[in-house]
Amino acid sequence: MIYVLAALRKNTNTVMEKFNHIHVAIGIVYRENKVLVAKRGSHQHCPDVWEFPGGKCENNETPVQTLARELLEEVGITVQLVQPLTTFTHQYPSRKVTLHAFWVTDFLSEPFSKEGQPLRWVTIDELPDLSMPEGNASILEQISLKQSIK
Repeated sequence: MIYVLAALRKNTNTVMEKFNHIHVAIGIVYRENKVLVAKRGSHQHCPDVWEFPGGKCENNETPVQTLARELLEEVGITVQLVQPLTTFTHQYPSRKVTLHAFWVTDFLSEPFSKEGQPLRWVTIDELPDLSMPEGNASILEQISLKQSIK
């Protein structure tokens, strides 16, 4: 009986690990040397910080499909052209998040807040001054690298 409980406990932990590991697609929406950021709500994980728009991948959805869906839902734009920037995993105390970041350089419509969140266009140089989720540090590094190559 002890072995059965140990096996169940092991399976439960595996299920919990999967439940607490989410994949998120985010867009670095870029126009005229500025990127779009949105402020997270006070009720969300990592509250009241600035982030790049995007969201959680749903079952059977690729990160690019997620990105297109989320940018339309959150900021009302239709993605026309994306380029992968980076993918990495960050461990928060309560969950593991794999971020799939994409440059979005061609889109239809003017971004606006469809969910009531504040939006801002900021220069690349302003990004380090914003309060952002700690998991975005690698993305900021990649953005800086990409800009220095241009």
